[in-house]
Amino acid sequence: YRAPLEEITRVWFVHGSNGNMWYSLENPIPFLTTSVTPAPRDHRLREILKVGDKISAIGRFAERTDKFNINLIREREDYVDFHLDFRPPKTIVMNTRFDKGWMKEIRDTYQPLANNQVFLVEILCDTNAFRVFFDGIERKCFPYRSPLDGITGVKLGHGSGANGWFWLQLPPQMES
Repeated sequence: YRAPLEEITRVWFVHGSNGNMWYSLENPIPFLTTSVTPAPRDHRLREILKVGDKISAIGRFAERTDKFNINLIREREDYVDFHLDFRPPKTIVMNTRFDKGWMKEIRDTYQPLANNQVFLVEILCDTNAFRVFFDGIERKCFPYRSPLDGITGVKLGHGSGANGWFWLQLPPQMES
């Protein structure tokens, strides 16, 4: 971003030429207002994930949180296909848990966040791996350890204090 997102105060739309017009505006970024309501923790998918699907989440960082995460889960509570865990100040841990046992993790880093900083995380389902983007910058990929079609939900871990996810977007065919 060219400027901190929390400094945005208005959006200006230009309709263009030849009858091109904007018809709808959805403001998924509630930090433009003074209060932020955390997104619900559990989200059940209506259809199976497939290659090309993307899950996006926007959060706000609180400086005393020890971690926050996004989990792509199966029907069984103890199965986590993809655990994307952010551990301040700058560590990303990616892992899978089956039968209550964690597998070998993959670690990466991200640019440390400032208190109250808003950030965007995107997970893209690619051919053989989840591609992870943090504020538009691609991080390490996480190879699939089980088929995509077994994932039944998304669970958000908000972290502690005022830290939290406040917007989640699922692939269009899955939104309720």
